This record gives sequence, C-alpha cells and structure tokens, in this order.
Amino acid sequence: MTAAFGDRKSWLEPLRTEWQGAEGTCWLAVAPKEQIKSGEFYLDREPARKHLAGAFFTDGSATQNTQGTM
Repeated sequence: MTAAFGDRKSWLEPLRTEWQGAEGTCWLAVAPKEQIKSGEFYLDREPARKHLAGAFFTDGSATQNTQGTM
C-alpha cells in the first residue's frame, strides 16, 4: 500500500485490513438464518444505519423513502 499511496497512506487510516473487510461477508455467509434480518446493512456483525445523507454523515432524510414516494 505504501508504494501506491506514499506519504498519503496515513489519510487512509483507520481503514480495515483485507481480513477485517472480508470477515463481515464471511460471517453473513455462514451465520444462522435466525441471526440475519433481511434488508439490513451489517457492520461488525450488527445491523447499522443505512441513511447517512446529512451533514457530516448524520442521520439524513435525502436517501430515505417516504410513503408518498414508494
């Protein structure tokens, strides 16, 4: 990674390692069906917020569906 990013490598921290990035997908592939909720976004084996459209990635409404738009 240093060869690709040089001095700017520190900008990428604290990105996950390859294993940390793949671990969530591996877990979802083998987790018992009872532990998985359909349609959820998982981060670190827990459902996470899906809508981060506000300023500074706060809860935003720009990406959320409303009853009038579905």
